Amino acid sequence: GSALMGTPQLAAAVVSATVDALAPYAVPVTVKFRSGVVTGEVTAVDFARRMEATGAAGLCIHGRFARQLYHGQADWSVIAAVKAAVAVPVTGSGDVMTAADVVRMGDTTGVDGVMIARGARGNPWIFAEAREALIGAVSPAIEGRFCHPAIEKRLQVMRDHARRVVDWYGEDNLTRFRGHAIAYVRGLPGAAEFRRRLHELSTVGELDVLVREYLRGYKSCVGGIVRRTCTLAEPT
Repeated sequence: GSALMGTPQLAAAVVSATVDALAPYAVPVTVKFRSGVVTGEVTAVDFARRMEATGAAGLCIHGRFARQLYHGQADWSVIAAVKAAVAVPVTGSGDVMTAADVVRMGDTTGVDGVMIARGARGNPWIFAEAREALIGAVSPAIEGRFCHPAIEKRLQVMRDHARRVVDWYGEDNLTRFRGHAIAYVRGLPGAAEFRRRLHELSTVGELDVLVREYLRGYKSCVGGIVRRTCTLAEPT
């Protein structure tokens, strides 16, 4: 997708044809793109204007270059420049990892919307947190996961997520889910051992066993206090 930024005329032709094809159905067409293709060469503003001219109803700009992938820091100033250059709604993306980031991106770029991507891995609660921050129910100055649930709830949601992934892809294996599972346990006591065991699993049933063992080990910690010395319970 990002490669089309290197051939803006072709990109415009693709978007224009899509807009024309969907016009009878009143379906809006949006375009997501990056700061540019080659690192350091910002083409996003010109590209945004071209996409708007072809009939795109909205734009989403990720403040990194295509060749950066997800390395380095997203440049929100490019997002702000795109927002200032067009009249259609603009959504910003890049390095939105907390609810506070959602508020900060809106305040610093003026975007109409904020896209949360990697920030939701292992933290689906970020959407509720962001809404709370945006309506002023929670101070946006608070950094991090300020509404994170108890460990038991966190792991329950992880297990449900795993089952949904398996149901969707029609196979009982955890290959597609391992990255998400690692994100769910990041920062928890005993997370390193959990990750090691996770790579040995192949089914959701085995994940359920691992979670039960983890919770037994966690609850055995003195007074239920979170300690980095907590370990998984021995398998039964």
